[in-house]
Amino acid sequence: MDHYSDKLSDGVHSITYVMGDGPESVGYFDKVEHFDYDEVDRRLGFEPEPDSTVTMSDAAACFSLILEWCLKGDTLASVGARCASLAIYLDPTHNCKFGATLAQIAREDGSPSRAALSRALLNFRSAAGVYLSMGKGSDASGTYRQTQIKCIEAGTHSSFNRKDLRSKRAKRADAIK
Repeated sequence: MDHYSDKLSDGVHSITYVMGDGPESVGYFDKVEHFDYDEVDRRLGFEPEPDSTVTMSDAAACFSLILEWCLKGDTLASVGARCASLAIYLDPTHNCKFGATLAQIAREDGSPSRAALSRALLNFRSAAGVYLSMGKGSDASGTYRQTQIKCIEAGTHSSFNRKDLRSKRAKRADAIK
């Protein structure tokens, strides 16, 4: 099958000459069934986007950074919990077999708490410069932390008003006296 893109072609569709089956059969011209969307974009004045590639050394460095973070866990169970939490962070719809949320992963034997996993993920994001956030700004946790500190200093933090914490605070004050 020979491809022709000469005067028979309209510039968008390729023309192909299809040979006959036998020595006495006649061939014919036919349009090729693929559509060249890039040609349409060029004719409309759009520049094609260049393909983006990542070098093998950059991919290996990224993979090494992820493994280094995962292996910072104290036990093999915590290393696995870090891996599962990263999988959930990257693809929350995946429904990992160890749990679809950090709380479910934290319920596994030997796994760190949900708060510890969340903190580890936040630290990893900061160290790696990954600023993907699900609904909140990437700097939200820092802002929340500063607000909590200011509330404690001003004496307006919710822990000063919660009934369940008043008795604990009173016991602590009595123990100090």
